[in-house]
Amino acid sequence: MSKNILSKIEESKKVSDLRSDKVVVIIGNVFSKIYGNPGMAILDKIDNKLSYYFEGAHFTPAYRNGIWDGIIRLFNWTLKSFPTGFSEEVIKILTKNDIEVKIKDIRKQYSIKDETIAKAFKSKAGFIPRPYQKKAVIQSLKQMVGIINIPTGGGKTAIINLIIKAIDLHTEESAKILLITGGITLLSQLRDEMQKFQKKDIGFIGEGIWDEQRITVASINTISRFMIHPERLRKSSKKKTAMQFLIEKEDKIEKKLKTEKLLSSTDVLFLDEAHHSPAKTFKEAIYKTNNASIRIGTTATYMRASNDNMMLHAVTGDIIFKRSLSWMIDQGYLAKPTVLLLPFDVNKDEEYENWREEYSGGISNNQKRSAVLAKVLSVFHRSNLNTVLFVREKNHGTDIYNMSIDLFKINEKEIMFLSGSDQQVIRKKALDAFTSGKMRSIVCTSILNEGVDFPEANAGIRASAEKYEGNIVQQIGRILRKVKNPLSKDIDRKRLQRVLWLDMCDMHTPTLAKHSLNRIKVYEKEKNFDIVYIKSPKDLKKIISERIKEIHVVRR
Repeated sequence: MSKNILSKIEESKKVSDLRSDKVVVIIGNVFSKIYGNPGMAILDKIDNKLSYYFEGAHFTPAYRNGIWDGIIRLFNWTLKSFPTGFSEEVIKILTKNDIEVKIKDIRKQYSIKDETIAKAFKSKAGFIPRPYQKKAVIQSLKQMVGIINIPTGGGKTAIINLIIKAIDLHTEESAKILLITGGITLLSQLRDEMQKFQKKDIGFIGEGIWDEQRITVASINTISRFMIHPERLRKSSKKKTAMQFLIEKEDKIEKKLKTEKLLSSTDVLFLDEAHHSPAKTFKEAIYKTNNASIRIGTTATYMRASNDNMMLHAVTGDIIFKRSLSWMIDQGYLAKPTVLLLPFDVNKDEEYENWREEYSGGISNNQKRSAVLAKVLSVFHRSNLNTVLFVREKNHGTDIYNMSIDLFKINEKEIMFLSGSDQQVIRKKALDAFTSGKMRSIVCTSILNEGVDFPEANAGIRASAEKYEGNIVQQIGRILRKVKNPLSKDIDRKRLQRVLWLDMCDMHTPTLAKHSLNRIKVYEKEKNFDIVYIKSPKDLKKIISERIKEIHVVRR
């Protein structure tokens, strides 16, 4: 628990409410604390509620040596403290067990009037908020803490901008605002969008730049790197003199102090792609923002690959506003996907010793499978569809990219492979060419899984084989944004706009078949996904011709 929060809570002990015969829950920005004695049995219930088994714990030396039971516990028995994200759950346990509870919320309250929020909605930024975006803003300002869970293309950045506008109108632009983004979001794109809406300079921290303003967007990678303890200097094969070591240490101390000052002085915190917040580095940064009483996370995928949703809940609170993919499609805000499922069962007699070998032999280094995907890409390409093909590993993407050119004769000027090693200027050039229709196909690693929308894309291919639902939703969400009508400020909700999405049904190993079945279930549970099973890439031409009138084709 931070010293700032502790000192405020200790000061609160002076009030008459904190008598020994009462149970008081003091709610702080980051942590909350129980005073009084509700009894060991009740505290044990709270501990159980705020604990979970860490997936993969049995692989750790601590677990194997009997030092750790594999349980992550978020309740501190010594301090009787817990992350504020669980304050509602803790209070509910206390009251359900007939404990008289006094709640003392020491967070700064923003009581923003309805007319102030309405004024923010009438901003002259050339943007008309959608009804659900208004509801998300109102709910966020009412709750102050929580997650906005809406699909990619739902306008999460617009919602953040509207919340900031309302706060600025209420506080006369005195609040210090920080937006931390996880994943591999293109920071400059986010900064530009916010600058256009807010009509003022937006700070930028990341990509080697530290430009701090009243409103700042920051990369979690930069924040976490600068927070590393000065004593933990990277080892290098190059020998350093005592002076070089001292200079490097002083530089790290300066960066650490600067970063901690930024975090501790933040009044309003936004977490973009908040599903990354359980990560250790993300969590450490968030726990340093002990002055931020408004803490809003935005994500399209609240679910997690492992069972650590508890940690996400701890640092960002619960979902306070949600709209599903199917709802967005049904309301005409997103394009309707036709999900094409293509079977692959070559080399099914292969045996592998572990998952890494199975994924390599069955997916990333399987030349026959890569050739099928390159063939699919070429069919989409020659049908004038703007296609994004997602891979997990760089070598896999390189193989498909080369096959598309060498075997299926795609013009190398009309296709590009993007990975994490590419500079920002190269990515921007490729995306600009894709937007204009000069480039029809992009093969990319996870660098474009998040933070980049492809409103010009009308086809997507999933070349990897993971089972994680969040990753599937993130990728398909990249291509579901509708193209805006140039005569209006928003999309045409009445006009059906379709996109194509192809996924492989791998049947050549038991594990890959199981993962494929999991992905099929993800697609099937979305009522507005049109699912079509095909036998070979040859079937694609018929599917495309049947749906081409509903597909927005970008003209060169």
